[in-house]
Amino acid sequence: MSMSICISSDDGTLYVFGGDYYGCLAQEVDQLLTPAPIGLFHENIAVSQVSAGDYHVAVLTSCGKVYTWGCGEFG
Repeated sequence: MSMSICISSDDGTLYVFGGDYYGCLAQEVDQLLTPAPIGLFHENIAVSQVSAGDYHVAVLTSCGKVYTWGCGEFG
């Protein structure tokens, strides 16, 4: 199962669901069948942009901070 990631247009909350290949779900489970908020971005940090690949996720917050996670393979 592949991973999906999306931003709530209401408040900038970041949600993930799917399979946790390479740590991209940022959750402590191997699979999520329903969208779940990512804890760090659920606590008053609005996300404005997100990009995800097979091995990584990159997030830009509304205050200009960048966060990345995943396995780090291929740079």
